[in-house]
Amino acid sequence: MEPRRRTVRTENGAAFVEFTLVLPFFLTLIFGLISMGGLFSFRQTLSQAATEGARAAAISPANYTFAQRTTRATDAINQAFAGIGGTAVSCGVGGLTCTIPSVPTSCGNSAQCISVTLTYAYAANPRIPVPQFFSFTLPTTVSYTSSARVQ
Repeated sequence: MEPRRRTVRTENGAAFVEFTLVLPFFLTLIFGLISMGGLFSFRQTLSQAATEGARAAAISPANYTFAQRTTRATDAINQAFAGIGGTAVSCGVGGLTCTIPSVPTSCGNSAQCISVTLTYAYAANPRIPVPQFFSFTLPTTVSYTSSARVQ
């Protein structure tokens, strides 16, 4: 009687099957991290621009009108966005809305404060393009408000 040969089973296709099961989750994680990194970087620029705009309006000479203060704030905001890469962003252009109230608000001790609110339509104008099916990782809008005491 002849001895039986043992058949060795190989796992040739198992690694490929596991890879195809894990790949969508891995890609979602990678694109999510990339888009969130770009978002946080842009939000930092947004907060800096709002702060610069509020400061520029607040330190304007006392005899400046609201329109002149707004112009100074807008110029400072636009300069803050001048160095970033990608499509141009400035007040009213590229998805950025700049809001500067016409009347300074009270910020305690009878002091007057100017506040600047910047709102950016991030989902419609992402700074780092992501594939369409990963767009759910992006927020609809990003906004930041900064106030500065009028000198």
